[in-house]
Amino acid sequence: MFLDVVMAGISVPPAPGEEVWATDRALSPGGIANAAVGAARLGASTALVTAIGDDEVGDLVSDMLGAEKRLSLAPSGRQRGMQTALSVALSTAEDRSFISHGQLDPIDLASEVDAVGHAATMFVALDLELPTWVRKRRAAGTTVFGGVGWDERHGWSDDVLTQLQHVDVFVLNEREALSYTRTSTVEHAISRLGEFVAMTVITRGPSGALAFDAGSGVLSESPGIRVRAVDPTGAGDEFVAALMRTASSDMAVADRLLFANLCASYTASGLGGAVSNPTLHGLESWLLGHRSEIAADTSAVSDLITAWIDDCGHADQALPSSPSQTQPTRKEK
Repeated sequence: MFLDVVMAGISVPPAPGEEVWATDRALSPGGIANAAVGAARLGASTALVTAIGDDEVGDLVSDMLGAEKRLSLAPSGRQRGMQTALSVALSTAEDRSFISHGQLDPIDLASEVDAVGHAATMFVALDLELPTWVRKRRAAGTTVFGGVGWDERHGWSDDVLTQLQHVDVFVLNEREALSYTRTSTVEHAISRLGEFVAMTVITRGPSGALAFDAGSGVLSESPGIRVRAVDPTGAGDEFVAALMRTASSDMAVADRLLFANLCASYTASGLGGAVSNPTLHGLESWLLGHRSEIAADTSAVSDLITAWIDDCGHADQALPSSPSQTQPTRKEK
């Protein structure tokens, strides 16, 4: 769980002793909150299980997330004396640099997880060993989605892949897939990962996404969506949230990938992660304006969005806006 401070529109990061001015900024809950907010905005009843400190950063994060409809923070207790993780992102036209502070995995979340009722889906970050509550949830009927981050701690250890036996769907990006499998092509990587897990999904940014069903041997693909990316922060998390949201639908896998790509592209076209995640109404409007940029049939996705809007009514609610100069057309009523 992070508070992200995004500073964008700078030409180069400051050298020691220098000061530069950004043209845009955004404050947003980050880390695991990206996926949680993403799922809630897409109409899913969502619980966020994480550690939030009792400091001023934790106050701000809690206030912002507390305004989000369908997102419960009840399982996420405030931790006395803990400093909530903070990450400052400096974004140039070419790349981003980060300065972060906080403690990874600050507490054992087992008791907090036990407080959550049955969940149709859940997301967990893979490590060398998964907590026992992941297996318990899966045995109770929850579909487990797993992901990985940039693995500088474990050096792309094979021990992480052995944890896939407790996961139903493994989602990672192309660079992570090639690093873990020690392969040179995404096709070889996804086939290799199919030896460990039933469904593997590899995201490829503007090149789209692939999914491999190990049981049937079917490889599904969705094209990328080329939009002007303002800030990629949280786009991968939004992809996972959207994929989880469609888990109970009867959509073809390729259409599920397309829906997830649409949601991720929407997030990347705004500044900040969770604060730029789409609501259903926002996604519907955005899709209408970007059909010419999508090299795929979007009818199944449009029908699904319409059905979900009808189910959810008009309860869409966005996080409070942070001070930002992001695209005015993205502001939602």
